[in-house]
Amino acid sequence: MTKMSFDEISMEMYFEAFQGNDIDMKLSLIDSIEESCKVKVKHVDIERHSASIRCGAPDVFPISDTTALLSVKSKDSSCPFETIWKTVLYEWDFKIQSESTALSTFVRFPKIPDVLITGKTTDFIVNVSIGKFIDKNQYKKVQHIGEGIMWFEEQKISIQINFYTLDILRESIAPFMYVSFDSNLKRYLLFMPLTSLPISGWWLLFNKFDRTNSCCSKPLSSISDYPVLLLEVESQELSFLNILETLEGCGIPILFCDMAVVEEDAFDWISSFTSSCSEEIDETEFLCWWYLAVINSEMKLFLPDKLLQSMYASMKNYAEQKNSFKMKQMTFLLQQLFYESKFFPYWSSIEERYCQLKTEVELLDNTVSMNIPASHCVMKRLVVTPGRRIFKPEALYPHSRITRQFMDKVDFLIVSFKDEQEQRIADISMIYKRFSFFLSDGINIFNRKYLFLCASASQVRTQRSYFVWIKSGNMSIEDIRNEIICNSRDYYSPGKYFSRLSLFCTADRQTISLQSNEIHEIKDLYAKNGDMVTDGAGKISEKCAEEMTRHLNLEEVPSAFQIRYAGIKGVIVKVNPLTDEDFLQINNRQIQLLYRPSMLKFVNKSTELNVVSYSRFLELHLNHEIILLLLALHLQDEDSDFINTLLSMHTDYIKKLGKCFTDEHIAKDLLVQYFPRQFISFILESGIDIFTDSYWFSIISGIYSLCFKNLTDKTRIPVKDGCLLLGIPDPLGVLKDGEVFLCINDPKNKNESYSVISGRVVVYRNPCLHPGDARIVTAVDIQELHYFRNCLIFPAENPSVSLASECSGGDLDGDLYGCIFDEKLVPKCNSYQPLEYSNLAKRFGQSKSSTETMVGFFCKVMSNDVLGRICTMHLSLSVMTKEGVLHSLALKLAESQAIAVDFPKTGVMPRVPKDTLKLVGTKHPDFIERPKGYRKSFMFFTENPLGVMFRECKSYDFEQRVRKSKFEAENRLLVAGNDRFFDEALLIYKLYEADMKRALLACDLDTEGDLIIGRPINWNEAHLGDKMKAMKLICACRESLKNRYRAIFLDDPKVISHKDSLAKASAWHRVVFEKQTIEKVFHSFVWLIIPEELCMLRCFIDDGAPTQTISDTLFMDIGASLNQYFKNQVSSIRINQSRKSALFAQIREAVNQRDLLRLWMFGSSSIFVCEDYSDLDVANSKEEIFHDEIPLIRCKMPSGEELEEVTVNISMNPDGWLKVLHIQSFYALDVIVFPCFYYLIQWARVSGIIKTASADTEHLLSTDSFYALVLNIFERILDDSSDDVQPLDDVDTLVSQSLDLNDEETKRLGNLTIKFFEIGASMAEEVVYIWKSGANVQLISKQENARILLLKAEGSVASIDQLRKELTHLSNTSCALSRRPRRVPKSFIEGSSVFLLKNLPIENDVQIGFRNSFGPFNLMHSLKLRSNPVHVGKDDFPLLNSQWVDQVAKKLNDCLQEQLDLFCQDQRNLLLVDTMEMSLRFGNFYAVDVERCLAEHNKTLTLLEFSDAMETYFATPRKEIDMKLKKFGGKMIYLLTSGSHAPKNREVVLSRNRFKRKNGIPSSFCPGLLANNCVDPSVIETCKSLYRKVLEKYGFSESSDSGGWWRVNFHPTVNHELSLVAKDDVAKTFVKFVHRSKVWLSVTICDPRQDDVAETSNITKSHDMRLKLVTTEDVSAESDVYKFCFSEGGQFPLKIDARGEPSIGHLPTPLQSSIGYIRHVMECICFSSDDVNAELIMGKEYNGRQMKLYRGFVELNFYFNISEIKRQLKRNRFGNINISKSFMQNVINKTMEISNLLNEEIKNLPLDSMQ
Repeated sequence: MTKMSFDEISMEMYFEAFQGNDIDMKLSLIDSIEESCKVKVKHVDIERHSASIRCGAPDVFPISDTTALLSVKSKDSSCPFETIWKTVLYEWDFKIQSESTALSTFVRFPKIPDVLITGKTTDFIVNVSIGKFIDKNQYKKVQHIGEGIMWFEEQKISIQINFYTLDILRESIAPFMYVSFDSNLKRYLLFMPLTSLPISGWWLLFNKFDRTNSCCSKPLSSISDYPVLLLEVESQELSFLNILETLEGCGIPILFCDMAVVEEDAFDWISSFTSSCSEEIDETEFLCWWYLAVINSEMKLFLPDKLLQSMYASMKNYAEQKNSFKMKQMTFLLQQLFYESKFFPYWSSIEERYCQLKTEVELLDNTVSMNIPASHCVMKRLVVTPGRRIFKPEALYPHSRITRQFMDKVDFLIVSFKDEQEQRIADISMIYKRFSFFLSDGINIFNRKYLFLCASASQVRTQRSYFVWIKSGNMSIEDIRNEIICNSRDYYSPGKYFSRLSLFCTADRQTISLQSNEIHEIKDLYAKNGDMVTDGAGKISEKCAEEMTRHLNLEEVPSAFQIRYAGIKGVIVKVNPLTDEDFLQINNRQIQLLYRPSMLKFVNKSTELNVVSYSRFLELHLNHEIILLLLALHLQDEDSDFINTLLSMHTDYIKKLGKCFTDEHIAKDLLVQYFPRQFISFILESGIDIFTDSYWFSIISGIYSLCFKNLTDKTRIPVKDGCLLLGIPDPLGVLKDGEVFLCINDPKNKNESYSVISGRVVVYRNPCLHPGDARIVTAVDIQELHYFRNCLIFPAENPSVSLASECSGGDLDGDLYGCIFDEKLVPKCNSYQPLEYSNLAKRFGQSKSSTETMVGFFCKVMSNDVLGRICTMHLSLSVMTKEGVLHSLALKLAESQAIAVDFPKTGVMPRVPKDTLKLVGTKHPDFIERPKGYRKSFMFFTENPLGVMFRECKSYDFEQRVRKSKFEAENRLLVAGNDRFFDEALLIYKLYEADMKRALLACDLDTEGDLIIGRPINWNEAHLGDKMKAMKLICACRESLKNRYRAIFLDDPKVISHKDSLAKASAWHRVVFEKQTIEKVFHSFVWLIIPEELCMLRCFIDDGAPTQTISDTLFMDIGASLNQYFKNQVSSIRINQSRKSALFAQIREAVNQRDLLRLWMFGSSSIFVCEDYSDLDVANSKEEIFHDEIPLIRCKMPSGEELEEVTVNISMNPDGWLKVLHIQSFYALDVIVFPCFYYLIQWARVSGIIKTASADTEHLLSTDSFYALVLNIFERILDDSSDDVQPLDDVDTLVSQSLDLNDEETKRLGNLTIKFFEIGASMAEEVVYIWKSGANVQLISKQENARILLLKAEGSVASIDQLRKELTHLSNTSCALSRRPRRVPKSFIEGSSVFLLKNLPIENDVQIGFRNSFGPFNLMHSLKLRSNPVHVGKDDFPLLNSQWVDQVAKKLNDCLQEQLDLFCQDQRNLLLVDTMEMSLRFGNFYAVDVERCLAEHNKTLTLLEFSDAMETYFATPRKEIDMKLKKFGGKMIYLLTSGSHAPKNREVVLSRNRFKRKNGIPSSFCPGLLANNCVDPSVIETCKSLYRKVLEKYGFSESSDSGGWWRVNFHPTVNHELSLVAKDDVAKTFVKFVHRSKVWLSVTICDPRQDDVAETSNITKSHDMRLKLVTTEDVSAESDVYKFCFSEGGQFPLKIDARGEPSIGHLPTPLQSSIGYIRHVMECICFSSDDVNAELIMGKEYNGRQMKLYRGFVELNFYFNISEIKRQLKRNRFGNINISKSFMQNVINKTMEISNLLNEEIKNLPLDSMQ
């Protein structure tokens, strides 16, 4: 292949926003480039506010930055691409020089053509340094690491330096890189910003671990402070482009710039602090330094050293002055800055924002303390990774006994151990020494040493722990532990000791105090099999229960409490004094609490009774585990309809969620799950429209997204007849074996009365993996137990077994149990045999518990906690196998999971069966989504209900993107008198904004909605251990914030009346409303704090109170914005207009010399809206000379500047001049018209409504049509335009009038613009079209929503006659075009398509061109350009037939082998083996509209390119899934639910390259030899005779005439294509109804067609061949598509008229529109041979609307014997299919023999028979 040459390149350039006009900027840019480089700038476009979108990395540039799109070519026309590229890179300084300043630019070049890269280099020698950016143009290099070798692997970059390797993951690299060229050193400089440390070199870290300062060895740890790697590549060759190509392929934009490298020493402020401060510091100063470390730890943040040094100096000064107040202010400032930094783009001005916040904070001198709920405390957080320490902001945590008891004595620190991406570490063996050092020796932070104390159960699983700094030197860590557990010496199991310490860390609420003489021990009760039935359950007196309820602020006394008291853990049940006799006076002591031995865990002297939780009704949701258990139990019942019930519940819930934006009742049902019912009812009753109010709409959207995400990820379906309850033992001993008691109330129901459940109930406890974990019991109604409500009561009086223990090994110390009493969900069979959990894992003994043993045990648990992986493996196995959870390996995994649950307590590690690892391996079902970049795994699709429901969710877009207007609700809540409170409200909002940001930081939340709803959509890693605790924390923080600011609102001496209160509420609301137009605001400022006042305000306004409209304010704001935009464009308007006027003056002067024409300007230049690229339109008004509207003269003239030439059109167009006068008449009406008109034209250009600079840019309207639309709307708003208007020649006068608008004019400008869009959006009027024949044509709808339009035409007789002829000519095509276009389902399996040229080499570089096709074609392509591929290469010589057959046979044999192996990977495919067939057809292969799919400069393709283009268009993409066949779980198509949408994966790529490129090349194969679909009966008979001769010569014998049949092709959905076949008899006997065939192999052998094709031939002289291997699948009679297609009661849907033509007019409209085509086979003759059968068929094919278009066909089909392949597929179910090498050899031989015979017979045909 010859090397290609390019003489032009396109590039995108990004730079800061500028103040001037676009024209001056373009000129400056052109001058800057052309003066520096030997190139010429061909074209420039400026797009403001687009850099963040254009560059592909939205977080890099602020939204205000600008993009320049330009193309550059060499001044020497023969200069190749690489020379231009080098010239720009080496010679230009990447700066735009203007009069005022020099703008730095960042350039993104296009992809370098592969032909320029002579060789693929895999390794690169680089010099590696570390540093950070000083600004956009300077890089601070602080340390040189060394020289190394860099290479690329999948999703990572590796650099080997000396004896260690740095592995940089793709996730560790910022979303951009910079490239600069050092002309002095002749090096490429690649700047790589990192967001986390490299993951490799860990062995170096712990081998060189410095135990003195708790830091890793330099230089690797320095990357956290200087996170930008500098890679210097010593090469000028284009091989360096391999690096750029690879990085771009990873999705990292490469930006070229001029970056100066400055070598300076590192600024280590922590070392400076340590050296200057040797004594301990107080908490205020410590917290200030802490938040400086928090900001410095964020590697994603661009933090210049200059700013860091300034912060350090200020804080050091405050510390030396002992200025605590300033330190608090600084801490508050850093908190605000860190929160906002999460939303900063990389190059944001953080220094500027720091100064702004500093000024604001100084004004808020009364609120520097954090708002902490009473039941919570604040703790610092630290993340320890293998390479660094990451400081985190303080976070809120609920109080526990350990915090309440020791908060005054110690300072708590939550330490998490994570990898460099702050994710869970799967294996810490390589970094054990580093982590164990911190756990053993502690962590030094700012002269404080934090020591490891303990970890709660949830912390152990999330690899976190408590560290403490002891404030007093008289206490040690051991003293604290001994104070918690007085008998700590008795523990010899670190697991047990750990679990006991964790009980003191449980979040709880302190209530009452009980002395030791008020408690008493009672014995535990046991079942007959020895299991304890009262494990963890005691009793509490009714008096104490009522007192505890008051402390908890509950309205009703719960029946049970989960408590912590001293060393007691468990549940205490409120006793009924009428029936329970246990509470007696013992030794003159009044007993208040009875506990059992199973509740006493350790010895402690505390007397406080603390409540963890209490009994209440909780809504039940299904999840993956319980669904699989229920499915296994239901499958034992043949009559069970569980699957349909489940799918129906799922679909109904989706529909319900979808209606939450339109149905107030459904929205209310969702809202009451997160807010009190009375509050929501009050909001709705007050008249607040929750669908238009921006706050409530955002809340509903958040709840919708949250519910849908849970439904998608976890199949979290609410169960109406079910609940989640606290389990307790039977206090009265009245329940029998297998009985339970439930007395519940649903708080969502208006009727709050309790109901007792009776009947069969499924009881289970999460997690539940074993089929015996779901117990089927009987709920009974016993009057004595009605006292106990909202709890699940188990039998306790001598039962045979412990029912709680059978539910996943549960007990009664606080476990929650799911209860399902929906008859459709409860299986009819009995429970499965339960797992004996008590015998699975025994605690092991060890040496006495100490810090060393605890550290070792904690590290062991972190490294070996495999609970999540076991659950995932069990889930995968359960859906892979037919037995599901009943599979033997699944049962063993359930046992392993039970051991893993108790691993942190027992230390016994679970074991996974090896057979399970072999069977499951890395496979996982599609409903378990893996994050991007997750380790290699194999996803498969399953027909299990979990997979079906997951895919149904995925067919919806759960991210609600609809946003209502902000101006609908707010306009009604402003009342007169709010001005008195506005300034104060503005200040209070500033305080609220700061507090809200700190609350979001403290709760690890991103958005305001997460805090208001009470749970985030995406959970932070810190919350994953205990989401319930996190939700309580969020709600407590929200309520504390609410109470604080509600008190501020109410405590105001200026409010003396109810009217004042409403005016103040209106002022608060006004603050939010006015700020939301310019910045992001927190709407909860009013709706969280003062919702009652807002509702009363609404009622007050409705009662007739005076209101203050915001319309004037809105019009004024928009008008001022438009006026400012117009002022910015004035310079460009004047420059463009002056250039066009100068050109026009030259033309008119030249023309007037001969007095030939009288010229006027018209078009955009005459109405002053032209651009630099606009044509100059000139009209002649001398009608006596010319009468044509076409241009008389069309030329290009230089504009006098170094810009593109201007096209000039001189024409006879008096109408154009009249249009100009009409538009200018509107200018004369009002000074606001011109700026509004100019803005609308610019908006239409940017939006693509009218054409822009690019000539081939698609647009919706012509420019004239848009002008007419604007004027039409203006006429409705403005007064009538004046008819007496003098033409305007001078733009300065018009512009000057429009520049200085007063307030009234500005308001009218805003009003005119808004009215334009309001009217334009509602226009639905009839439009009159001027047909090119001269007639006025109008399309009229007779009635609303009518499907038929009436065409009405008015005009002269000649014009109407011409119109009639045109309509007649288009009648047939209109039948085809009126059918709805359909996307054909992709049934070609990727890898199945093979394209070959007959007798030509099969190498990929054979060149293919295209010629018009005259062969048969499918009717759907009748209006398309059809092209046959032809061979255009000159160096490719034809092969001998035998050589070519041998090559092709080998290639196809390998392809067939691969496809059959793929076939076997999905066991469901084996059911289709009997339907498999291999067929051969002769016909015409053609490409469709191929020129539209090719670049303008490219008219040929290689064989490889053409094959790939066809594969892209038709095949199922392999990159979307890991298996080609399992996309739809064994079916290539599936039915979308009503209301859902098919995925739209189209991306809009903005490119300056004017390629007409589509997604692949569409093609088709039409069987037969009838040229141009000839329908002549004699030609059809000739073709039939031709086929017979071929068959007879080859030795075929006629076997039978099978008669005809009808075939109907359906497209009921975008993903369905079905075929219905019925016999051609009176009854239309049903034959088969199948899905579209799956194509496993499709071989197209195309005739090269070197000779020209005769258009006059009725039989094609050459033919193509299509060899296919397919399978088909029947359509289930129970499916929705079957019922849809057989809507006529199961009868054949077609009617046949008297002429034998099909009729579909009687069918329902949806069914009519779903029919793609109909084929009528009138005659079918079968032939047979040894191992090949043949079929000769003739008939008609119908298409178009009402099936009025048709074509005749005569086809010859062959079917090969593949019985041996079928036999092997049935025998070898898991692959290993061995296809004989002679098989494809035999097939190809026979194919070519038949083809040659056919060619001979065509040549022998008489010439007259072919004409």
